[in-house]
Amino acid sequence: MPTVGLLINETKPSALHAARELAAYLRARGIGTVSQSAVAAQLRGTGCAPAATKADLAAQSDFVVVFGGDGTLLAACRAVAPLDKPILAAHLGHFGFLTQTSPEGLQ
Repeated sequence: MPTVGLLINETKPSALHAARELAAYLRARGIGTVSQSAVAAQLRGTGCAPAATKADLAAQSDFVVVFGGDGTLLAACRAVAPLDKPILAAHLGHFGFLTQTSPEGLQ
């Protein structure tokens, strides 16, 4: 089963909301999700598995969706790049120069 990593800026309620929606959407289609342990606990009911670190999240994922702004994306890149996994970033920050899509565009 493919697995999508959900890397979330935990300080943004909108990030948690968007991640919950995407996790439920993916689960309904037979696609697993994994997120940081604290976030996975908040995504109860979506089937999101916990990962201890960002590096573990990347290792357990086929690709990673980042919820936050450019800073969250840059942090994700540091964790994901060594594993050569693709990243899709949802814009939730103030500037959004690097992020690619809105949360509504993820599905």
